[in-house]
Amino acid sequence: MKIKKQIIIYGGRFQPFHLGHYNVYKYLCKEFGKDNVVIATSNKVKYPDSPFNFDNKKEIITTMFKDIPKSHIIQEITPYVPKNTFKKFANEISEDTIAIFALGEKDGNRLTKGKYFKPYNKSDVDNMEGFETHGYVYSVPMQAKINNKYISGSEIRAYFKNPEYSEFQKQNFFTLIYNDFNKKIYNLMISKLQNVKENFKNPYLNNDRALLNEGGSAGHMLHPWENNELTFSELKWIIITSLEGKLETKEYKPQLKSDGQNLLITVKNHQILASRNKTDRKHFAENGMTINDVKQKFSGRGAITTAFVNAMTSIEDRLLKLPSKVTNSIFENGKKFLNIEIIYPDTKNVIDYAGLSGVIFHNIVEFDYDGNQINTETKMSKYLTKILKHIQSDIIDDMPVLEIKPAEIKKINNSDTYANELIGLLNKTMQMNNVTDSNSILDYKKEYFKINVLPYFDTNNKQINELLLNRWCNNDKKISISKIYKMILLNNPTGVGENIVTKIKYFEKNDLQSVQYNSIKTLRFIFLKLGVYVLQNLKSYITINPSKTTQLLKQEVTQTIDKIKNMTDLDKKTADKISIAIKSIYDLGGINNISPEEGIVFKYKGKLYKLSGLFADVNKLLGVFKYRK
Repeated sequence: MKIKKQIIIYGGRFQPFHLGHYNVYKYLCKEFGKDNVVIATSNKVKYPDSPFNFDNKKEIITTMFKDIPKSHIIQEITPYVPKNTFKKFANEISEDTIAIFALGEKDGNRLTKGKYFKPYNKSDVDNMEGFETHGYVYSVPMQAKINNKYISGSEIRAYFKNPEYSEFQKQNFFTLIYNDFNKKIYNLMISKLQNVKENFKNPYLNNDRALLNEGGSAGHMLHPWENNELTFSELKWIIITSLEGKLETKEYKPQLKSDGQNLLITVKNHQILASRNKTDRKHFAENGMTINDVKQKFSGRGAITTAFVNAMTSIEDRLLKLPSKVTNSIFENGKKFLNIEIIYPDTKNVIDYAGLSGVIFHNIVEFDYDGNQINTETKMSKYLTKILKHIQSDIIDDMPVLEIKPAEIKKINNSDTYANELIGLLNKTMQMNNVTDSNSILDYKKEYFKINVLPYFDTNNKQINELLLNRWCNNDKKISISKIYKMILLNNPTGVGENIVTKIKYFEKNDLQSVQYNSIKTLRFIFLKLGVYVLQNLKSYITINPSKTTQLLKQEVTQTIDKIKNMTDLDKKTADKISIAIKSIYDLGGINNISPEEGIVFKYKGKLYKLSGLFADVNKLLGVFKYRK
């Protein structure tokens, strides 16, 4: 009897295809022969459960599982009506070819309710009819587990969406579900799975875990280009969302970034204590600074001393008017600190708040016994703001508690034009450095160094090159430079290795910093320019008189530039800093684009970022001139 040909359609959403699917595929190949097994999936994209299109899925499959033929991965509108599969293999099949649809055990009964699908019975193959009459459902046992659990696409998606897991943990998880690591596919997965923010309510985003170390109504944060983990698709999302005025989320409203003096304070044994470093926080503020300690520490600093002492005195007077049970529950006797920012006219950094003075409460930061941060939350600081602003200090009357409203940002006129300008520039620099949307900023930096730096050293060793790239592009110094030098000497002939080491030493001492700056110069410009556009569209301000503040800052910058032109005693390092800052200011549109605010702060995927426009370079210019720093 003629043996009937069989075609096995292994269909599914594959969001994403992973080791469990691959093991099912291998099982089918063993049972029916590799030439007879095809993988069928659709091009449908629907967030949050189906973020990968057909090309994404095909790339994942063929990259991570190289023994699966590309020709056997077929796009179907639905894998259970495999018209494209039958069409593709038209020359190999006949009307009596048996179509077998492979499903996992838990889905095996799903297709057997209609007239077309029938259960597959291996002993009854001779009586089975051709694919135009019936399809036969074959239940395949799941073959792969992680920690004794079956792998599911939903579990994988949830893991990569979860901001609680670090980059290192996610890379390890990726390796676990694929038995290998591929940076390109990893970045693709991250970019697709982390862009479901609008439709995926993530409970892990409720806790703000950023420690606030710098001035701003949201604290310590990065410019977007400073986070090596961000992909270029994410950078584009930030650009478009910022210009459309849609940075606000359920978890976080964009804040104005204030330009004041920061201090952490706590209450221990009914006394207010301050912290400026880890030592002050150790042993639950055992060595915290009293008001008198702060006065002595900043002795001779004029208005700075007055600002810190008055702020602490005013807050202590207010806090001690609250029931002790309340202060104990908030500060837990030195375990938790209130992160405050002091606005005081005579201590301005760059922004002149036109007579405004007071204290801003950012958040409550919790530390362990050794002074390490373990948690941050904002609800209690907002509560304290509302309570203490209505309690008058009997000692200090010029340090009110300030309540900063969220930044009001509307859609920018001509936002499409600005988006095309900035994304066009981003695409151009991506092309020059051989990266795509799924690549990260770290990938981009590495490509820049591969093209412009590594050929000069010619180490002839991939491992050494990768260690140098991680060191220069990601500040990864887990492997010391001395060990890298030893590796170079061992892997090169006598004289050659020594020459390479000498060149690297010179490069790190004299050129590394400027090359690092040049590697991200275009990204820096794009996001500073984005900040200019956004800050021009602000509807609310911290400063009392925005017009006056802007005018004063413009005058100060103009006068500073004029003074610098007549200075002859600037060292090269300082002169270079000033030159870069001035050029950047003019590249961003000049002093007419100066804003009366330092910038805005927004949250994206659990991390805080800032858009500051001209402020970064104005601060650098004025800082270099005033303090020669």
